[in-house]
Amino acid sequence: MAIGTVSAAAGSAGAAAAKAGLHFYPTYGSQQGAVRGPDGRIWLTAFMPPQWQGNPKGSQALDAVNPSTGSVSYYGPLLPYVGSKNAPTLFSYSNGAPAFDGGKNAWLIATATTVKGAQSYVLVRYTPGPSTTKTFAVPKTCAVPGGLTSASDGSVWASCGTTTSSAIPKLLRVTTGGSIKEFTLKGETSIGAFAAGVGGSMWAVGRNKAGQATGLVRFTAAGKQAFFASPKGFAAQRVAGNGSGRLVEIAGCGSQTCYLTVSTSGKYKKVAVEPGKTAAISNTYGPAMDPKGDVWTLNDGTVSKTGQYFLKLTAGNKVKGYSFTLPGGCGQLTVAGSTAATSDGSVWVESTSNCVPIAVPGNAAVGGIVRYLP
Repeated sequence: MAIGTVSAAAGSAGAAAAKAGLHFYPTYGSQQGAVRGPDGRIWLTAFMPPQWQGNPKGSQALDAVNPSTGSVSYYGPLLPYVGSKNAPTLFSYSNGAPAFDGGKNAWLIATATTVKGAQSYVLVRYTPGPSTTKTFAVPKTCAVPGGLTSASDGSVWASCGTTTSSAIPKLLRVTTGGSIKEFTLKGETSIGAFAAGVGGSMWAVGRNKAGQATGLVRFTAAGKQAFFASPKGFAAQRVAGNGSGRLVEIAGCGSQTCYLTVSTSGKYKKVAVEPGKTAAISNTYGPAMDPKGDVWTLNDGTVSKTGQYFLKLTAGNKVKGYSFTLPGGCGQLTVAGSTAATSDGSVWVESTSNCVPIAVPGNAAVGGIVRYLP
């Protein structure tokens, strides 16, 4: 259930959609990244605010930011443990942002730790308002699950990291009811973050044994895989999709960074080039694609005099850049996890904070959600 709601912090905007610029929302996010939920709100995994602390102390919650009103709602507590209070197996939700299935349930990965220190992983299905929770054991062959992502058919996917170089990488597809299918990654030895395609398909950048990106891998809902090598002269970096059939690859192209659209059959087409040289960009966060097909990234680099800027590839494949400065003489945003984008044209990032004006009131070490609206 919703255990509490607060308004946007001072310096932010209540009805932020009416005003362009930066907006800041107080959350107790645990720095796992942001995701757009099926209700249009921005969701993230969080720690419980002190005024709503559960038992045991330190239990976690989900935060949801309403783009229209600026209010932040807290849902929880997330299941803190299983077993008895005297010998509990504790849950820690620190494996990425939540992902939503077709039934509007939030899925999370919990690290389960026994009193003797043994660890395993559990998938947790959480239904907000009124809240219900159910747990599902992660297959033992999935060594380190992560990267939960919603597919267009209502399922949720996760990738499985490996603990040894000889281990075979796995993928998980999870239905609303909790049925888990495990697929073995073929050909490539690892993949990047998922991007949703049509018909429940998922796309990701594939990497070889040397860790070099070689192209895109498409996975169908049935687990069939197809590999599409990047065109000559392009080095795949990231891919974005929103389940509608629009897919955009961001790739190195000589000394610059290019955008390529990708058809459902894997045909590439270069459509735009980012401003500046790739060497001038020190970090890129994202991408996130909104429901309209706009693709957003946040970049650090000298391309902008401010040292940090948002880039948007519009649905019409035009590149637009947006520089910004933080209030109070602060430096740059420090960003955690995945980014998100909403249909009103906003891009959202979860920021750790060394900047008092954008921190949770009374705790400058705790950041919040930062929204940019052109």
